[in-house]
Amino acid sequence: MTENAKSSKAAEEFGEKSFLAAWALSLFLGVIGVDRFYLGKVGTGILKLLTIGGFGIWYLIDLILILANVTKDKEGKKLQGYDEKNNKMIAIGTTIGFYVLTSITGTITATVAMKELAPAIEKSVQQVIDYDKEKNNNSGSSSKSIYDYIFDTSNLED
Repeated sequence: MTENAKSSKAAEEFGEKSFLAAWALSLFLGVIGVDRFYLGKVGTGILKLLTIGGFGIWYLIDLILILANVTKDKEGKKLQGYDEKNNKMIAIGTTIGFYVLTSITGTITATVAMKELAPAIEKSVQQVIDYDKEKNNNSGSSSKSIYDYIFDTSNLED
């Protein structure tokens, strides 16, 4: 086989779509199907958009398939640039870093939010308890308070 035949056969295996572009679109906009639109898969792109990335599952599967170089464009051709210049390692490392960073910021955000909300929740619960006690004291009844109903453990089994 001549050198020209080998290079033309290799060129036929790969389409015009870039691995790095498909990966970046999948990582950052895959939830709304932009990666599928880029690859020419409009029907599944619309479906992915309407289901918000298949409720996140489809999004993750597509991202993993792109990182594993399994994804092909609409014509069934491989994406260009997977093995060039350590693109694969850069994409995998960046993806892991992105998820670690979002996990850390999500944890910090949730912790700060709970610290901010805890006093308000405690105050609201105390107001309900005080209202209920005042209501029971004024009516002269000895019925259970809301607090007693919420935290009643007498019917729980050991």
